[in-house]
Amino acid sequence: MYRTQGLHLRLEANTLEWSRVLVTTPRMFRGAVQRNRARRHIREAYRLVKHRIKGHYDLAFVVYPGDYRFSDRSRQVETLLHQADAVQPE
Repeated sequence: MYRTQGLHLRLEANTLEWSRVLVTTPRMFRGAVQRNRARRHIREAYRLVKHRIKGHYDLAFVVYPGDYRFSDRSRQVETLLHQADAVQPE
């Protein structure tokens, strides 16, 4: 498991020819609007970086509440994927 403030990542290699992504929130994340916005931010941040991922993985992002903008969430996704050594540098 890889962690940064506001986001955790679980990563497993798979034998498929594509990666699968799960974005979830814990119960402490109150309010559907904020919860769905945070999940959309993570999905979009992943979409922007997925062409650089090495190999095929099952990725599970756990999104925690906080005052984060899209740029913050995008940086969190990049940081976790670099920690996991799953992404090629630009």
